[in-house]
Amino acid sequence: MKKAKLIFVPSTSKGHLIPVLEFAKRLVDHDDRISISVVFVKLPSDPFADAYIESVKASKLDRIDFMDVFQQQHCHSIVDNHSQSIQDHVNVVREIHTPLLKDFVVDLLSRSRLDSVTFVGFVFDLLFVSLVDVAREFNVPSYIFLTANAGCLSLFFHLMTRQGEIRGSPEFKQSDPDQLIPGFINPVPLNVLPSALFDKDNGYPLLMMTAQKFKAVKGIVVNTFEELEPYAISSFSDHGNPPVYPVGPVLDINCKLHTKFDLAQREKVMKWLNEQP
Repeated sequence: MKKAKLIFVPSTSKGHLIPVLEFAKRLVDHDDRISISVVFVKLPSDPFADAYIESVKASKLDRIDFMDVFQQQHCHSIVDNHSQSIQDHVNVVREIHTPLLKDFVVDLLSRSRLDSVTFVGFVFDLLFVSLVDVAREFNVPSYIFLTANAGCLSLFFHLMTRQGEIRGSPEFKQSDPDQLIPGFINPVPLNVLPSALFDKDNGYPLLMMTAQKFKAVKGIVVNTFEELEPYAISSFSDHGNPPVYPVGPVLDINCKLHTKFDLAQREKVMKWLNEQP
């Protein structure tokens, strides 16, 4: 029986880390041939991520191993850059971690040959989509795990189409009409779009880069399900998009709340749900 190895590169922010690791667990449970190396590109001073990752490691999951890709000497560069610009922050994370990730893959490939394991691809978090080029260098497929919904993915695909149609400055303007976005039944008002789309110097270029990388991957895994977003999911078969795989809902229902903010948010959400008809 041929064995297959995947490398997962998740973000360590709470809303991203939990579903990615739960998806990894489901994959190895589904097929005995699959093993996964989870590479953590950790940012400093993240107590939740540290605690959650350690709890997952302590559970000693079968055929899932973990590796931290972080150099302490770059800590101040990442923190300082993040405080200035999202675009520059993404650039510095890419510059620092791309060579580290490459070194890890080279080592993994050498060990995989000895263990008769085939390295079959990367699964990147949305926030590390800029590292997709690493997969291309090793001539292996790359996939994106999107923790947002199918509507968000529709917006990224729309950016690519709109870029080819718009004249002049491509960023969105408050004077623009409501957007006709495939995947949404009704026109989308501008006031519900991410504010970054209106920022021509920082936010818009970053989102466009992300959309372009989406088009370059082998497939996109989305934490949703067809019954929840049938209109959006059915729209992905057009326009030459990569395959989209709805795998949700992927949740860790046993995850404990770690802060007073978590508890307050939960109470707010539960109150709103209880008030619904």
